[in-house]
Amino acid sequence: MPGFGTYYWRVNTDLTQTNLQEFTIGENKNPVLSSPPSGSTLIVKDYKIIFPSEKLEAVDTKPVGTEFEFTWDNSEFSEVALEFSSDKDFKNPKEIKFSQKLKEHFAKLKNLPSGDYFWRVRGIDSRHSENLASVPFQIKIMAEIIKTDVVGPSVSDADKRIEMRPIPGRSPSSVGKWFKPFDLSGKGRPYLEWNSVGENAIYNLVISKDKEGKNIVLRKDVKENIFNWEDMKPGYYYYSVNAKESTLTKASKKSFGSLMVSVPPPTPMPVNLKKEKVLTDVEMSAPLPKAKMSWSPAPLAENYRIEVANDKNFSKPKFFKSAQTSAMHSVEGNGKYYWRVTALDENNNPISEMGPVSEFDFERSFGLYAPVGSNPKFDSSMVFLSKKSSHLVLGWKKVEGATQYEFELSLDSDFRSSYYKGKSKALKEYLPIELPAGKNFWRVRAVNEKYQSDWSDANPFVVSYGKN
Repeated sequence: MPGFGTYYWRVNTDLTQTNLQEFTIGENKNPVLSSPPSGSTLIVKDYKIIFPSEKLEAVDTKPVGTEFEFTWDNSEFSEVALEFSSDKDFKNPKEIKFSQKLKEHFAKLKNLPSGDYFWRVRGIDSRHSENLASVPFQIKIMAEIIKTDVVGPSVSDADKRIEMRPIPGRSPSSVGKWFKPFDLSGKGRPYLEWNSVGENAIYNLVISKDKEGKNIVLRKDVKENIFNWEDMKPGYYYYSVNAKESTLTKASKKSFGSLMVSVPPPTPMPVNLKKEKVLTDVEMSAPLPKAKMSWSPAPLAENYRIEVANDKNFSKPKFFKSAQTSAMHSVEGNGKYYWRVTALDENNNPISEMGPVSEFDFERSFGLYAPVGSNPKFDSSMVFLSKKSSHLVLGWKKVEGATQYEFELSLDSDFRSSYYKGKSKALKEYLPIELPAGKNFWRVRAVNEKYQSDWSDANPFVVSYGKN
């Protein structure tokens, strides 16, 4: 078989030859579609074509009559088949919805059924060795576009923020709820709200954990234009609301909003960790103590995250969790510790801001503990008949490792000057001295051959005399 091109032929005999004849062998060419273009929408009722570059809502094309005209280039085929299919590949005969043989390069069709289709033109000319098909175009056929006024509820606060606050005087152990919702916008409306679109309207409310509305946590028909979500839990939500069209005379559109439900951050309690005084290397190398950290409970919290650091900026914090409102934390050495708490849900996601920063100190050093004064008691009063009969009995608690105690008396709490100083190896000392009338102060410290402790707190006592 010769290749594509133009050829000439004739018949020769011994006596004659025929005239020269010409013929061409060419490649079969596929038909090419023209209109409607791929991606178009055909509106049957209004007989309009919405082209891909146009918006469906803004139909401004001119009507094309009662029929839709499909056009194409037949190429070299004298007869073609116009086909509609739900299948792009046109391989499944059951998906062929329409087929018509034509010799023209156009077809006018009406009464087209609604749906999504692919259309093509396929050559069926017996003169060609191969019946080729056009590239299919995709179109949408719609019965009509309902044109009516559209209404819809509009949410009052598109970014609603609600905080679950404890009720004063109640606690987690109380019967019933011990917290209530609070509107952080300051409007006093801790619920979802939207404008009314009709007296008998019923609203479909959907609350989801994701913006796409796939992880739905609540779907409810609501007869009023507010919804008080009593079972809400802390977290971030998205919601949509629209009026059910069966309850309206007009079509409805959805309105969207977001909802953040949080709880107040836990408040740390003071940490009671005393400074340690030791006398031996064995005591100095003993295991360090644990600080008990406590905080206020947060409503609906399942866990708490505690953050501890050695600086206010929490540059290198350490984290641990607790299901209770307290936890033990081992200190790592002398110094200042900063800590704060965040409330978590059952999935350990934060449901509060980080709480206020609290701090505590720890110090372990060689030396003696300061004694605790026991007599005279703090702010006690003494009355004597005369100055000659005045006296004082000082007493204090024993300090381990102390060999004796030093004490002093003063008229000011800062002990800028002392009117009496003394020493004792016992835990009690009798002083037959004349005491100044008015407010006096005394303090004591422990000493041994190697260390001396800090002074105890200044203990005040009042001295007065009877009339001579």
